[in-house]
Amino acid sequence: MKYSFHSFTSVNSIMIKRHTRTEQQQHIDAWQHRGLTKQPYCEQQGMTFSHFYC
Repeated sequence: MKYSFHSFTSVNSIMIKRHTRTEQQQHIDAWQHRGLTKQPYCEQQGMTFSHFYC
């Protein structure tokens, strides 16, 4: 059996927006109001879980 290994490289230009304190509080309020855990809330908002507090 012969195996072929390929290396795929992709360059993604991702800019991470830092939220103002007001925006952070708005996200926290909306998250709590919706009764979701953080992960589903972040997915709905199109943001990564690790940047919830950024």
